[in-house]
Amino acid sequence: MDKTEFALLVIVLGVIIGVPAAIYYYEYNYRPSNAQYILIKGVTYEGENLIGYTGEKGWQPDTITVKKGETVRLKIMSIDVTHGFAITGYNVSTGAINVGESETVEFVADKAGTFTFYCTVYCSPKHALMRGKLIVEDDAASPEVAEEPEHEHAEVPEEYRGLANPYRDDEQAIAAGKVIYGANCAVCHGIDGVGVIDFTDTEMVEEMNDSYWFWKVSEGDIEKGMPVWKDILSEEERWQVIAYEHAFSHTG
Repeated sequence: MDKTEFALLVIVLGVIIGVPAAIYYYEYNYRPSNAQYILIKGVTYEGENLIGYTGEKGWQPDTITVKKGETVRLKIMSIDVTHGFAITGYNVSTGAINVGESETVEFVADKAGTFTFYCTVYCSPKHALMRGKLIVEDDAASPEVAEEPEHEHAEVPEEYRGLANPYRDDEQAIAAGKVIYGANCAVCHGIDGVGVIDFTDTEMVEEMNDSYWFWKVSEGDIEKGMPVWKDILSEEERWQVIAYEHAFSHTG
């Protein structure tokens, strides 16, 4: 075999071996992910006059359905004010997203059920709009797919234990609480008490006693958009609104 033939052989072998290797390397390292790509826009009522506003409010879309085991890729964009994005049950969180900016998250939907996604930044009085549902379907599962717990039973801090609502059956205080609730709470919890949680659920309301409710109202939950009401409402006002919320499940 002369030098020319040898050179041609090397070239042929290079093509046969090198091209597939190059394709594999590209596929593995550089080809865009085949993950589902979903654009989610966040907008509150305050964004009506901004470019990109479509007349919708909250997260758009507010329901995402995927299959268990699927890789999900989300691009979250803030349209009107600074928002944040997180999904309960999954280790997914963006941190703050400034107006006009976006963040991308990617994860494997490895747990079946219905999970809440929400804004992690208290963005406006219309913060309650910033909630939606991630539905992860499992074709192999039985029809009863376990969903995330609606209520978490956190331990009440020592300073809030053993408290009792002095206004539980006080009609005047309940009426005052109704006014406070309508002005501050109904946007998240619903005018009829059915919203982020269900105040008409007697068993749940009783299971989480006065100490728990006063603690949650007082300290809030900024991560989920609930203000620290002890900085806004007096102790009396907090007990009054709790008395009114209690009345949703004890109207008889």
